Amino acid sequence: MIETTLDPGVGSIFGSAPHLSKVIMNLVVNAFDAMHGGGTLTVKTSQTCLDRLLGGFDKIIPGDYLLLRVGDTGIGIAPEHINRIFEPYYSKKKMGASGSGLGLAVVYGIVRDHKGYYDIFSVPGRGTEFVLYLPVCKTPTTAQTWIADVITGSEKVLIVDDISEQRQLASELLVSLGYTVWTAGNAGEALAVLSEQLVDIVVLDMIMGSGPDGLETYEEMLKVRPGQRAIIVSGFSATERVYKMQELGAGQYVKKPYTRESLGRAVRAELDAEHAPSTRSGNGIK
Repeated sequence: MIETTLDPGVGSIFGSAPHLSKVIMNLVVNAFDAMHGGGTLTVKTSQTCLDRLLGGFDKIIPGDYLLLRVGDTGIGIAPEHINRIFEPYYSKKKMGASGSGLGLAVVYGIVRDHKGYYDIFSVPGRGTEFVLYLPVCKTPTTAQTWIADVITGSEKVLIVDDISEQRQLASELLVSLGYTVWTAGNAGEALAVLSEQLVDIVVLDMIMGSGPDGLETYEEMLKVRPGQRAIIVSGFSATERVYKMQELGAGQYVKKPYTRESLGRAVRAELDAEHAPSTRSGNGIK
């Protein structure tokens, strides 16, 4: 059963409709996944002035917020999992649900892009409620204002990542910023693309299964395309192999889970930078 309580008097928010729609979709899918034997899904919207979140977290910018609440009567989340469920793949693996495990990581990234916050309230065996807080606009805005706030482009990008869901996520984020995107799941596929297609930049995962890692892949790329621009992404901390890639010419290192803004800005910064590896070595570590 689905129950909705939508306040028609809430104000406008500043953001991207397609990405906010993805947030709602992912929260709803997550709720249904949690209700194995059926149950009640609730979706509520409201607006209130806050100087702290309902859960007590007080490091927020005081002001008017639109609250989106998505709740379920499912299996709930154990306390030890609450602080980690937005990590890619963690929630699905640890809590026994189906799917890729990227849904909540996407929610986290988009909410951050929109300068928002979140709360999670859950009781094992009784259900979970996600509460998203998005700042209400004080002045009228346009779609063009949102696009200008994020770095866009029209260049060609190759995404190399051994996880198909991560390739899809990165592709969706960059396509939404105007880029033309190719994807590859390993070093061999990436080199095949580069042998036939000139790309302006490569988004290269550092750790890729049992095959060549990011450094080895980038070394082979440079043989095919000397001077190939690239940025490095990984869910782990930077290592000496990351620094070695930067010595060879790769640009920023971006930690997963990245947001639309953080990935877009890193891509744009590398495309706009003077291609001088010796001046960039070790820079851009996040």
